[in-house]
Amino acid sequence: MTHSPIASTPAVATPRPTKVERARHARERPKLQPKANQGRAEVPAGRYVLHTLTNATRLAREGDAGALAKRATGVPAVIVAAGPSLDVNVVDLAVVRDRALVIACDTAAQPLIWHGLEPDLIVATDSSHANARHLSAIGPTRSWLVGEGSLHPSAFTHFHRRTFAFKVANHQPWPWLELVGLTRATLETWGSVVTSALSLALAMGCDPIAFIGADFAFTGGRPYCRGTAIESQWSTWIAGGSTLDAIWQGEVERWPAATALDVSGQPVRTAAHLMAFRDWMVERVAAHRSRRFVNATGAGLLHGPGIEQTRLSELLAGTARVETAALSAHLHRAHDSSSGDLGRLLDGVSAVLADPTHEARRQWSSFAGSTLTDAAVDAALRSPDHEAWTIGRALALVR
Repeated sequence: MTHSPIASTPAVATPRPTKVERARHARERPKLQPKANQGRAEVPAGRYVLHTLTNATRLAREGDAGALAKRATGVPAVIVAAGPSLDVNVVDLAVVRDRALVIACDTAAQPLIWHGLEPDLIVATDSSHANARHLSAIGPTRSWLVGEGSLHPSAFTHFHRRTFAFKVANHQPWPWLELVGLTRATLETWGSVVTSALSLALAMGCDPIAFIGADFAFTGGRPYCRGTAIESQWSTWIAGGSTLDAIWQGEVERWPAATALDVSGQPVRTAAHLMAFRDWMVERVAAHRSRRFVNATGAGLLHGPGIEQTRLSELLAGTARVETAALSAHLHRAHDSSSGDLGRLLDGVSAVLADPTHEARRQWSSFAGSTLTDAAVDAALRSPDHEAWTIGRALALVR
């Protein structure tokens, strides 16, 4: 970067909870803290544990998102979401692409790359296999992944040695992972990956922070922009005789109808969860009055105190270029300085595998419920890294 001093801090700061954040527990607790009779809720929690355990050795080799704190102080950032308006917003972004750090939500990464606009950082939080396609489908790229530790393992395919890991909370199995040397920062997250992207930009010290594709509404009666990984599914439905308009209508009507006023004061269709995400964003902006926030989406619901409505070309006109080579060097240094202790982790894995009654197993099962079997845990822990480690230890003892 041309004008930003690079400084490091030990962790990503987490702001105090707000009213919206306290209200989120009604939505999140069934997913992450299942009770005995909540069978359907146990599946995401079990998946969270198993994916995180499966990814553990990979995460130990990769960087800690906490190492990114203050790494881009005073540098403009553009957060890119995959709302319908991104189809128009990419035109503005193309003009000023070299004037800002581009942070893409995972759903928006492929549309940007299709337009020749590789993001600098891609943020991902959803642990489902379907969501991982947004990352595995883009192919090799220079972009760096900032990923939650529970992502489906396929999400990391194209990001070897270019990943910074984080957690959304200190859920299992993170307490055990920290005991065996794998500590990763928390990025404040509430329901949508765009909230994680905003938390990242704030932690990195970016200023101003702009948003594009952040509709939080079904602008033009559409659920997403064009070019996401979902497009392939739409194509199969079109081949079966459907139309794009019918597909979009079906996707929108999955949610109970709600209407709100957009940035122009006109009513637009949205959904309760989208308005909740927007409200969280507005509260976060209000909590950081020293920063400048700009919504360059041109549509949708992202408006409120402290949020300007301006085009990217106007916001970034005359600003200094962000040098790609310098940025890459900064990211590599942050990555290499924050990798975990792989040996200590593998020793911990060996201890759990050797003891069917290990306390960690009980804690994971208590958190995740009946879907988390011993066999599934063993399969997650028995990585190629651990197999090689075990063989190496055996050979060392023989010698």
